Amino acid sequence: MGSFFDRDQISLFPYVLKAKEELNRGGSSEVEGYLLRLSVDASQGFSVLQTWPSLGDPKLEEICKDPESFLATDYLQRPLYFANLDRQARSKKQSLLAETKGPSNHTILHDYLHVQKGELFKVKMGFGLDKDLEKFESIRNWLPLGAQLRLDFNSVNARPFLEKLKEDDFRVIDFIEDPGEEDFTFFGKLKKDFPVKIALDRKKDDLGQYNGIDAETLDVIVVKPLKENYRLLDSANSQKLCFTSNMDHFLGVIQANYEANQAIAESYALTDCGLLSFLIFDNSSFSNQVTIDGTSLCFSKSFGCGFGLTDYLTGISDWKAL
Repeated sequence: MGSFFDRDQISLFPYVLKAKEELNRGGSSEVEGYLLRLSVDASQGFSVLQTWPSLGDPKLEEICKDPESFLATDYLQRPLYFANLDRQARSKKQSLLAETKGPSNHTILHDYLHVQKGELFKVKMGFGLDKDLEKFESIRNWLPLGAQLRLDFNSVNARPFLEKLKEDDFRVIDFIEDPGEEDFTFFGKLKKDFPVKIALDRKKDDLGQYNGIDAETLDVIVVKPLKENYRLLDSANSQKLCFTSNMDHFLGVIQANYEANQAIAESYALTDCGLLSFLIFDNSSFSNQVTIDGTSLCFSKSFGCGFGLTDYLTGISDWKAL
């Protein structure tokens, strides 16, 4: 799909997020990205451009050096889609999220000794068998009765880990995410050999390629709205959708929450989502823009036009042309 916008309508502003722990097996606790501004005539809209090169995405420098090659890809098309929604709503002085409540979410378990609430926890794995087993055992011993874990292996082979677990251990696992490189024969064998559900996040193709895959192979499809369009999936698929942010700026969380609500309105089946990622970063000052009801994000009547954050976004002066 070609871009509806010209390069000179797009500008960027860099940001750095600092997490409270390593975010993946790449060992990094810092995340770099760009806020994206789309300017059309006298109106402006905003979104987020962020990739994960350690997990196979192109580097941001590659996109900025040769943006023409990426304008027709989801790496830019999806942020531009949200920036345009934001632009249109701001120009009409309409809010896209005021007085709404998002779906329930899992909590990312970064400091399990101090977690106060929650019944469903996301845990990053894939750091090596011994470390993964030690981490799981520590959390298993602490886990409240009835709570469950979502174990994210970031495409590392989970079979050696699963082979070490006891029967009771599987009762606390809600699903395992990306338990190896994408291979549905391998996933099906894992589901046959172990009592686990499987979620897929790091996908090879656009979402339309996953229509018709049966539940014996895959249970949950993770959707990152800033990278992919859930509407390419058939709502009648047997898989549930788990909407998450791209572990990016709070604006990206807001836009992912909006898209999850849209999917619910369009009768897609959702499981608990992953839209509380901003809480794992040291600078979560934007969190005062929302309240958390249980594990759902709630946006007040005073949230503002478009996707909000108006004072912050319009106060940035050092935008750079793409």
